[in-house]
Amino acid sequence: LFKNKLYFITIFIVSLFWYYQSMAWLTLSPLKYEFDITAWSQKQEKIKITNTWNESITVYSSKQDFTSWDDNWTPKFIDPKDQVSSEFTLSNWINIEDKNLTLAPKETKEVLFNVSVPTWAEPGWHYAAIFFSPWAVKWSQIAVVQRIWVLILVNVPWDVKIDWSLKSFEVWTKTNSWLEAKTSFENFPITFETTFENGWNIHLKPKWKIELIDEDWNV
Repeated sequence: LFKNKLYFITIFIVSLFWYYQSMAWLTLSPLKYEFDITAWSQKQEKIKITNTWNESITVYSSKQDFTSWDDNWTPKFIDPKDQVSSEFTLSNWINIEDKNLTLAPKETKEVLFNVSVPTWAEPGWHYAAIFFSPWAVKWSQIAVVQRIWVLILVNVPWDVKIDWSLKSFEVWTKTNSWLEAKTSFENFPITFETTFENGWNIHLKPKWKIELIDEDWNV
């Protein structure tokens, strides 16, 4: 029993060491692209990837669609088998020139990718991500893999439906690290909180300004 435990601990330590060795220090630039691409057109761009580690590393790329992020700015990635229709599947329209590449220590390379929008593409916004990982999982689907990504947002221009609303508008003051409803505006700071809801499947970038007007109508 003792030997079995010792064997298990040894395997566990070796696994941790392998996991540590597979964790490359990678940086990407830029982290997001936004394109307007008409049907049956294409756009080519490049991503800069840097190995900040002191050893060479082979980087593997992949792509996947995602839905718009939640209030915490976390995108929800979609498994390809769960994709509803090819009309929406931006990841199928993306071609990565160098799917796998090796980076020397401190080396930076450019990865070219091309977005080709088909004629049957659904108008509106489509979302995908290009992933880079120092580990390609082949023999097992159960693994902890480090992935970093670049978000790709593509708008296919056409007549589209827009449905949005301002769900809430709150005014707060900070008291002892807590936010409380503010009823007096004689002192600063003032914290404004707005909740904007997009009720449709296109990408919106709301812009507004808040004006403070005193009793003499001075802005």
